[in-house]
Amino acid sequence: MHDDRRITETRIRKLLDRVIRPALHSATLPLTLSSWAVDGEPVPVAEALKADYQPFALGSSWGGPWSTTWLRARAQVPQGWAGRRVEAVFDLGFDLGRGPGGQAEGLVHDAHGSPMQGLHPYHRSVLLTRSATGGDQVDLLVELAANPWIVGSAGRNTHYGSLETAGTEQLYRLGQAEIAVREEEVWQLIHDIEVLDELMHELPEGSSRRHGILHALRRAADAVDATDVADDRSGDVVVRLYESGGGTATALLTTGFPLAAAWDCDLLEQPWPRPDPDAPEPRPALLPERTDGLRLRLRPFQILTLRLRPGAADAGGRG
Repeated sequence: MHDDRRITETRIRKLLDRVIRPALHSATLPLTLSSWAVDGEPVPVAEALKADYQPFALGSSWGGPWSTTWLRARAQVPQGWAGRRVEAVFDLGFDLGRGPGGQAEGLVHDAHGSPMQGLHPYHRSVLLTRSATGGDQVDLLVELAANPWIVGSAGRNTHYGSLETAGTEQLYRLGQAEIAVREEEVWQLIHDIEVLDELMHELPEGSSRRHGILHALRRAADAVDATDVADDRSGDVVVRLYESGGGTATALLTTGFPLAAAWDCDLLEQPWPRPDPDAPEPRPALLPERTDGLRLRLRPFQILTLRLRPGAADAGGRG
């Protein structure tokens, strides 16, 4: 019997990281930003409240080594968000490949200077309201600390250890600053899958409980609509379809782009072995029926993974 445990485990992790987590926040609205760069040592929040702030654009760099920058962030919650949980979400230029220490961090205050919450790579969202009324005013003051990354044991970046040798080059670039609606069902799903996935990997491989969890996670993955971009940076789009009714089904898959070719793939997005090993690339298993889609036939409970290769756009355009 074919053992696809590793394939399924990899699929679950990719689904969590690349499909479910990005869906945590749905509707978003950019914050209006202004900043004040502190000259010298950090200052009390009372002084920051009275400072002269200058407009600051998302994507701008900030923070020389060990410096402090204050960021004022404002917005108005849209009326359409009434009744929803709303958060402010920030990316100060975090490196998710490293821990919270030795990089940018922040402390969020309300409009009166009362501290609300810290920011680090794994804690980037701040609760604004559990149930918005619509029209709510958002006025935040965020103290940003430009901590440099130093690895003393490896002698890496040790020049940052002294202000005399650290330099003044700005270390970070603001990547995200917005208010957003948090989807509660997605939040719960993330934690359900995380806990089960971690528990599964702690259990012995031959454990019946481990196999039971794997089966449950596979069913959960089958139920999620997953569209992604191929890992190999080819530009191919990956689509996974599941026939859930227990019968033979036909479907017309349409795309928002011209379609050049489509391949039937395994769950790791690799095309099935091509009949001619010397061929430059796999022979398309499915030929587009039209320029923006193809017709499919699925067996009962079949999981079909496709790689779709976008074609060149019509130079003349379409009206």
